[in-house]
Amino acid sequence: MVLSSHGNACVIRQSYFSNVQEEVFLLNIDCPDPSVQLAITRLATKSPETTQLGPPVVLLHGSFCNRSFWLSKNGHGLAMFLAQQGYEVWLPEMRGHGFSPKNQTYEQNTMSAYVRFDLPQIAHFIYQQNPQSAHWLGHSLGGISLSALLAEQRVPAHYFLTLTLLGTQVSYFNPCLRIPFMWRILKKYYLSRWLHNAENKEHEPKALLIEFLRWFSIAGGFKTKDLHWWKALKTVTIPLLSIAAAQDQGDPPHACFKLFKQFSSTKKIFITLGKEQGYLIDYNHTDMLIGRSAKKEVWPLLALWMAENETKSA
Repeated sequence: MVLSSHGNACVIRQSYFSNVQEEVFLLNIDCPDPSVQLAITRLATKSPETTQLGPPVVLLHGSFCNRSFWLSKNGHGLAMFLAQQGYEVWLPEMRGHGFSPKNQTYEQNTMSAYVRFDLPQIAHFIYQQNPQSAHWLGHSLGGISLSALLAEQRVPAHYFLTLTLLGTQVSYFNPCLRIPFMWRILKKYYLSRWLHNAENKEHEPKALLIEFLRWFSIAGGFKTKDLHWWKALKTVTIPLLSIAAAQDQGDPPHACFKLFKQFSSTKKIFITLGKEQGYLIDYNHTDMLIGRSAKKEVWPLLALWMAENETKSA
């Protein structure tokens, strides 16, 4: 049901969590597949004490996830925490995830399409609704997508106030993928494992997974036919915070740090979440954001990072 229209988007859901209003927009994407529509949730406080919202904060989920990674059905999570801090929080959901319907050519979806069509139009829509530079945070594949977006320079620089990468890397995977005959065998193995894993909350398109695996093959690299994303990251200069988890087996700290070093950001901070670094636990890939300790240690850390950069940019 359409509740209201906003140009090429419409509101399909409205609700309240205490003093925070939730609106879900369905955005029509201009791309070769006219059936592509993306859901974008907006959270903002509605109280007499809130006279002006802070800069927008955009949280982009990783693979096999949707907005529930940031916001539970009961209204808990990092998204709600940041909304309560006075930020306007935006939660895009990629094609076929969460409230975003599957497009007609879903299995052919790739990150290249996300970077070329979806993310620029998401960024433009958010800026239309709130014309302030935004904090962008991406977890895992969400962080990879944002890195590629910045490498492509497909959005105006003032759309980004800061970038935060969480458990994000593009260089570490099974080394056997670099052996030509093993590439064919392992590609089938990983595709079968990922596409049919009942534990995954969301299904990922086959073309996206093949594209991901190709980055780690002998002829791979973080790139497309048109642009070498890895090399282009040297042109990115916005403030960058990269956070890795000490017990992350899939995206280990050393690989996250390698991606972190590739940026030429004017301000760069790298953090590993582990006991050795003074944190309560050795975090893993997901509990770095949704675990009990994350609420005490990681969420305030993110809020502090954003607040410090707002002060310096004002």
